Amino acid sequence: MENTIEILNDIYKPVYEYLKCLLKALKELNYDYEWKFCNNHSIRKDNQWILEYYPIPLVTVKDICDIGIDINHIFIECKMKKEKIIGFEWKLISDYNFDVYGVEDYLNDFYNSSLKLDDITERIIHSNENEIGIEFQLRFLEEKSIILELIKKLEFMGTFIL
Repeated sequence: MENTIEILNDIYKPVYEYLKCLLKALKELNYDYEWKFCNNHSIRKDNQWILEYYPIPLVTVKDICDIGIDINHIFIECKMKKEKIIGFEWKLISDYNFDVYGVEDYLNDFYNSSLKLDDITERIIHSNENEIGIEFQLRFLEEKSIILELIKKLEFMGTFIL
């Protein structure tokens, strides 16, 4: 059992230390946020959905996005209303690795790395979705400046999270 504790601490210590630094940076920039540990989140690996049972820190930046600090990557999730996203200029975020999907049917991909960026708007227009989800995938322990820059872009875009 003692070995298990050491293994878990080796995994979670860098995650928690990163969380503390991120929260400090958000506070310094006057963002309103809450955080908690969440489990039972799903990730896609090799086009298959995998349920991760273990807890990870999830930071909700009020009215903008959720930031998940997983044990091997970071993700940022947000939403936009369909009518607002239809005129969105996707090149604004094309430097990031991201997916666009339906909120009602999260398996409904409007964009991922296997699809063409130019086809997002057309797919969204023909969908029954009222809200569109966007998830950004970032490296494990990504530079905080990159995350803060992305949050500012999302704020400018008018994203939200509930």
